[in-house]
Amino acid sequence: LGIPVFVHPRVAVVTGDDASNARITGNHLAGTMKGTGHAISKKLLRIEGNKLAGDILPPELIADTVAMVQKACKDGNMVIFEMSQGFDLSLNHGHEYPYLTSRDVTTGAALNSCGCPPKYIGQVIGSIRSYPIRVGNIEGGWSGPHHNDQTELTWHEVTIMSKSKDKLEERTTVTNRVRRVFSFSNTQVKKFVDVCDPDWLFLNFAQYIDMDGSGVNTWDDLPQSIKDAVNHISKTCGVPVKMIGTGAKNNEMVIIRG
Repeated sequence: LGIPVFVHPRVAVVTGDDASNARITGNHLAGTMKGTGHAISKKLLRIEGNKLAGDILPPELIADTVAMVQKACKDGNMVIFEMSQGFDLSLNHGHEYPYLTSRDVTTGAALNSCGCPPKYIGQVIGSIRSYPIRVGNIEGGWSGPHHNDQTELTWHEVTIMSKSKDKLEERTTVTNRVRRVFSFSNTQVKKFVDVCDPDWLFLNFAQYIDMDGSGVNTWDDLPQSIKDAVNHISKTCGVPVKMIGTGAKNNEMVIIRG
C-alpha cells in the first residue's frame, strides 16, 4: 500500500541467539520461544555491545516515533496503540507468574512505550473474547493455569456448544500451535476492567456462543443466548458492551449506540 513504517532507535532487536536461549530457558513455560524476553533483558541489563534498532536497521527506517505520536495527538489526529498479547499475560498483573509474557500489557504500558502523555487519551476500548485462549502446550512445557471460575475446554466442545456445522479450531499466529481454550471467566474480565478501566467493551467471537448469530450486524437479529451473555458481562463488570463481533468480516459486527 506504500505506507511507510518507522522504528524507534531504542527498540530491542531479537537475534537468533535470543531465540536459541529462549528454547533453553522457556521450554517449561511453553512460550513462543522467539527470544523477545531475552532481547528485552539484554536491553535492561545494558550489556556491553548490545545493539538496538538504531544501531542495526537502515537509517531510512529509523525515526523519533515518540515525537511523531505527540505531534499527531496535538494536531487532533487519531492514534491507535496495539499491544502485543492480552492482559492476562501481563508480567505484573496477569494470571499467574511465571506463565506470563515479558512485559506489561496495560493501557499505561502502551502509553509509556509510545511516549504518549495520558491527557491525550480519548477512549479506552477493552477487547474480550467469548472463550478466552492461551498458547498451546508443548512436550515438556505447560502454558499456565486458568481462573477458578472457568474450565478448560476442547475445540470440539466449543464446536458442539456453538452448534457450528464446521469444526472450530484456532491456531496461534506465531507458533501455529492449536490454542488452549477456556470457558468465560467473570474474575478474569473484572480484573482487566479494574486495572485498565476501559470506557466500553468489544466482545469478539460472539458467534462461538451461538452460530445462529454468525455474521449478524443488528442487535435485534442476535440470538437470545448472545444477548444474555452481553447483558451478563455488562452487569458483572459495570462496563457496557458496545460492539459485538460475529464474524471475520468488517461488517459482521453489532454496534450498540448510546
